[in-house]
Amino acid sequence: MIDLPRPQYKWIDDTEVTPIFHGYDLINQRRIGRIEHHPSGWHWNWYMSFAGWISPWDGLRRFSGQADSARAAALAAEQCYHDVLSLKHFGMTQDILDRAILKHAEQLERAGPDPTRLGL
Repeated sequence: MIDLPRPQYKWIDDTEVTPIFHGYDLINQRRIGRIEHHPSGWHWNWYMSFAGWISPWDGLRRFSGQADSARAAALAAEQCYHDVLSLKHFGMTQDILDRAILKHAEQLERAGPDPTRLGL
């Protein structure tokens, strides 16, 4: 049996009425974004604050877009997250990223175990 690489992202359906999915980074255990179905297509948005580890006032703007499928929307949100961590987005600096990661670690420590994480 071949060992397949562990997926880095997981998208979880969070509602039964309108398709809304929240994406998680499985390795770093961060919420990375949201995709939602609208009559015009699949919309994705990813706020740094969605992940709970960077404030919108850190000088970064909202990232969002639209795609023809849920898969394409999820891939776009994942790429946005990857680009921010790689310091490829305008306004992202190593200092902001370092502060954000520290802030996230502190929030996780204060929050304790979260039963809604679904095994993440």
